[in-house]
Amino acid sequence: IEVNRILYEKMENLRIKRQEMLRVKLEDAATVITQRNWRRHVDQEHAIEERREKGEADKRTTTMLVALFQGASAIRHYIHPWWRHLPPEISSVLKELKNPLQRQIATLPVQGKIASEELGKRGLTCQSEEMLYYQQDSKEPDLASHLLLCISRHLLSHVPAELFPETIKWACYSIGHQAVKLYQTNGYFPKEVIPVGKEMPPHPNDKLHTIFKDQEVCKQRADGLMTVPDESMPMMVLAGMPSHHRHVYLTAEVLVTMRQALASPAISTDDHLKFQGLDASAGAQLMEVLGSEIDHRLPLDWPNSYGTVAALAQQLGTHISDAKPEGAAEVQKSGKAKAKAKPPAKPKGKDGKDKEKGEPSVVLSTFNRAAIMRIIQQVGYLMRGQDKIMDSVLGLQDEDSLKRGEGVRQGRFVLMCDKLFDMADRAAHDHCSFVLAVVLFHIILRALMMRLLYHRAAIALQKRYRYLKMKAKSRNSVAPAICIQRFWRGLRAGLKTARQEMAVEKIQHSWRAYRWNNRSSQMIKATLNMQRVWQGAVARMWVRTLKASATEIQRFARGMLVRVVLDRFGRDRLRQHQKELTAVMRMKTQLTESEYWAKCMSIAGRARIALAKHRERNVTVRRDGASTLKSKHARLLDKQKKIKLKGSLQAARFSIFEPFPSALRRIQREQARAEEEEMNGGKPPRYGAPRSGVLQDLKKCHKRLHRTMPSEEYMDPRVIVRNHPAAKRGQAAMLARRVTKKVEATALKQNILQDNELELWMKKQFEVKKR
Repeated sequence: IEVNRILYEKMENLRIKRQEMLRVKLEDAATVITQRNWRRHVDQEHAIEERREKGEADKRTTTMLVALFQGASAIRHYIHPWWRHLPPEISSVLKELKNPLQRQIATLPVQGKIASEELGKRGLTCQSEEMLYYQQDSKEPDLASHLLLCISRHLLSHVPAELFPETIKWACYSIGHQAVKLYQTNGYFPKEVIPVGKEMPPHPNDKLHTIFKDQEVCKQRADGLMTVPDESMPMMVLAGMPSHHRHVYLTAEVLVTMRQALASPAISTDDHLKFQGLDASAGAQLMEVLGSEIDHRLPLDWPNSYGTVAALAQQLGTHISDAKPEGAAEVQKSGKAKAKAKPPAKPKGKDGKDKEKGEPSVVLSTFNRAAIMRIIQQVGYLMRGQDKIMDSVLGLQDEDSLKRGEGVRQGRFVLMCDKLFDMADRAAHDHCSFVLAVVLFHIILRALMMRLLYHRAAIALQKRYRYLKMKAKSRNSVAPAICIQRFWRGLRAGLKTARQEMAVEKIQHSWRAYRWNNRSSQMIKATLNMQRVWQGAVARMWVRTLKASATEIQRFARGMLVRVVLDRFGRDRLRQHQKELTAVMRMKTQLTESEYWAKCMSIAGRARIALAKHRERNVTVRRDGASTLKSKHARLLDKQKKIKLKGSLQAARFSIFEPFPSALRRIQREQARAEEEEMNGGKPPRYGAPRSGVLQDLKKCHKRLHRTMPSEEYMDPRVIVRNHPAAKRGQAAMLARRVTKKVEATALKQNILQDNELELWMKKQFEVKKR
């Protein structure tokens, strides 16, 4: 009872501990599930809020994004073609501001990923999230950041101040992703240079054919050292833009061109152009102007078929969306695309200069599509996360911080930008502010190209300087290096030749051993095959003998079992059960079928049980009569005697199926193996003739002596090995290295260096000879 009580107490303690562990696990699991569901809910709410905020911001940023990409599409020109649409007072101020403005932006060091051309994937140089934001000084910020935010604020003047930061954030997001999408454009749109006024007279109110010559004073030295891909950038931008952005882009393009050419600021998108004085010839002239601006030839009769600005812009959008780029990569069945086709190279004349007029004859830096799109992405990088500049643009700076000098200073370029927008707002055309924003975006993008150009030039200069510095440094060490190399090459050749001769000797020795082993293996295989056939025959004969003996033993055993069961008493019992079964069979007609079979099966079962008991009783009687009455101690002594006699009468076998000759051979082989292991020093035996350990050691000693101290006595010419001089040098070097490793320095430290010999050596080495 006490033991049961203790067991029950322990079981109760285990049950309580188990319940406590289950409770803790359930609490942990419930906590984890609750936290996970809560985080999912918070993340989902955050994602919904971000999506809603992005959707609302995209509606507000359409004008700004279209202005930016409209300025980027004309990045191959040193001024934007819309410069001609600005009023003269604004154009004159911009002419004075362009070059110093671009120089101030270009002279700043590059930041972010502008120098990297890996778009659409994580770069190797910008891995952390901190490098995605431009960390700059609050007093003197980057002029490009300040101007971009200032221009964006004037374009988005309808956006409340509290919504302006998040609008800029999503605008930067859209700029970056749109740049990647444009970079991944499959193929290219060929650039069609359309000179205005060559095929037909230019429109009198449009100055596109003379704008670049008239404003050539604005061209800088760096503008002639930069080139862009030889493809139509406006077509690529228009084809890759979202449909609503493309519609705004083309509507602005057509509307501004028509208003300026027809000198009618009141033209709207639904006004018919024929009523504004646009005939067929003027329409063809303005279509040529539009085609020249987008580097793509357009039909000249569209103004006759599409008479309003909206219809003409819609037709332009349909035409551009249906245009297919050349050299588009074909998507293979495996899902991978071939390499993108590159624009064709510019044709050159015999004198090496470009055939196209206005292109530079000397190109210092080429900007491919990836570099251009990275510069456009840099606009988002420069505007993202600039809170202090944002406060300055919105007029939210603290007066105390301004007094302490901690605020953002507004330079003269920012002030002039604000004044230019004020002048544009008061201009006759209401699109003047948009045109000014496009021109300023273009100026800033070209300045960023110049910044990257200066960065590339600095890297080239640094590389050249490092090369010259390393070359001058290595020039002073050439002579000692040549001497060291000469001695080292001689030593290396000697060591190589010596090792080759040693390898030849090793290969010959291995080949002789291999040939000997092949002959031995053939003989051993034949012997083993004969032994296998003979041992198989002996084993089969022994198994047949065992089978015959087992059959004889089983015959006697089965006969004894039958005789034990069917003795006189067994036969009487069998007759008795047979009589009962006969009586039941006679009553078959009086019984149902189920009752009849049940009684028959019962009688048969009782007969089998009775005969089995009778057989077991007789077998037990015979077994008891055959056994001898011995004590446990006597049986143990008999067992030990039998174990000691194991193998005395016949060979000890693994089982009865192992023949006696095989057992004897196995015992002999084990004894021989033990003796051979004792002779070989514990090594396992091998096939073949036994070898003397003394002779093997003697042969190894001879090899070592011949390698270290070759005999100089006369040898048989047939076995003389002539060493190459280089091999002798290599053997001497290896011998010296071996001796150096073994010899221990026993001399005193002061006796190692002899002053007299050192002075004599220095005199010979550094003595100035007389001429």
